Amino acid sequence: MSEAVQPAQATASVLRLHWPFGRTLLLGLALAAALAGAAELAARSHALAGRLPPETVSGGLVQLDRKLVLLREQVAAAGPVDCLFLGSSQVYRSVDPEVVDPLVGSVAGRPFRSFNFGLGGMSETGEAQIARILVEEFRPRLVVIGASSYGLHERRDRDQFETHLAKSPWFLHRRGEASLEGWLSDRSAAFRRWRGYRFWREQPPDTAQKLRRAVEGMTPTGYGRSETGEFRGIDRGAARDLSRFEVSPDRLAALDGLLAGRPPGLAVVVAEVPISATALEHFGEGEADHARALDAIEAVAARHGVPFWRYPAEEAIPQDRWADFIHLNRSGAEQYSRWLGERLAEALRGGRLTLGPG
Repeated sequence: MSEAVQPAQATASVLRLHWPFGRTLLLGLALAAALAGAAELAARSHALAGRLPPETVSGGLVQLDRKLVLLREQVAAAGPVDCLFLGSSQVYRSVDPEVVDPLVGSVAGRPFRSFNFGLGGMSETGEAQIARILVEEFRPRLVVIGASSYGLHERRDRDQFETHLAKSPWFLHRRGEASLEGWLSDRSAAFRRWRGYRFWREQPPDTAQKLRRAVEGMTPTGYGRSETGEFRGIDRGAARDLSRFEVSPDRLAALDGLLAGRPPGLAVVVAEVPISATALEHFGEGEADHARALDAIEAVAARHGVPFWRYPAEEAIPQDRWADFIHLNRSGAEQYSRWLGERLAEALRGGRLTLGPG
């Protein structure tokens, strides 16, 4: 009788040995989840923001990193964004939403919220990739694409932005290439802070200083102020490059693809961002090169039923409102932003522009 009971007792004993192990595992998982949650709350805390490393998704495109944070903060605080301004550093230094928004809002009959997502180094070949991600996540009602003759110039050795972006796990994830690092970069502020810590720790002091200068003057609405100072003109390398001006087929094709791929119902405008008289003087064929590039932009926009607004020659921006040959200073940006805001307001008032549903 006792021999028949022994196997059952042994089995019960073995089962009892497994329970503490299972409980330890569950407690460990619960503790890990609690720590991860606490880290995430800390990473998103405004009170701790100044004491933590900046969020990083790109591993070097610091303007992109900072603008993603600022745009998410704006949406969280004020609600969905109505308009995104897209383009290169020319857009970054030229469009001040604080000037544009009241002008458009007065016609819209409600507060109008925009954000400047111009990025230094980004050309037309990169805009389509960034635009798709931003429109998908933030659902703006209007996208204004800043374009210029200078932006269409063929510069085969200069498109480093896209090369750098293509190495980002965050970007690859948003493009559909699944990875744990990409998913965490997209979803977790704590992970982005950790990536930021690693990135900045690895930078030599001179490189870190240069990268920090890239976001100097950036406002909460994405506009990058260049304070009024001495006009820096144009360097010899840029002057020599412009003397061989040529419209880039790749950049035109990228603009064509961006307009062709816009979601149904999204309002889109292409607006000329002006360049200085100094830049025009160095084009190989001067005004003829400039006009040829603008005509090419207009033809692409017209093919997709998108308006292209040229900046009026009679409102030419004087030299003391330029930081250098292609970037406006603060007073120049105010003049340009007022023109752009008034043009948007007029189009909205006249029914030539209808904002998408958002």
